[in-house]
Amino acid sequence: MGLEIDAKYNAAQEYVHAVFKGLARPEDIVSAYHSLQELADQHHCNKLLVDGTGLELDYDSAALMAVMHSLKRLFSKFRIARVVKLSQYKQDLIEGIATSAGHHLKNFAHEKEAIDWLLERE
Repeated sequence: MGLEIDAKYNAAQEYVHAVFKGLARPEDIVSAYHSLQELADQHHCNKLLVDGTGLELDYDSAALMAVMHSLKRLFSKFRIARVVKLSQYKQDLIEGIATSAGHHLKNFAHEKEAIDWLLERE
């Protein structure tokens, strides 16, 4: 089973909400974020809530670095709250790389915390 994405725009709170499930290769993640960017651009939105609790990354840390490099321009345009399994070391690595690059990306264990952070004033 590959990556499945369910994404929609939350008009009331003005953010794109996406759920990623399944086994993802590097190109799947890059493609998924580009799809989210298209949806966000349609609504003039700069906030993404990504639920990756059902996601498994099928690649090593070197490939993860390449994915992050591919997405750096996209990430610079958004505030991204990610609901993930914090026990997965790659999730910490993703947040650390993004934060070091100056991106507004943060991991959370619970959706409510993620939404609160996403919607707070920058």
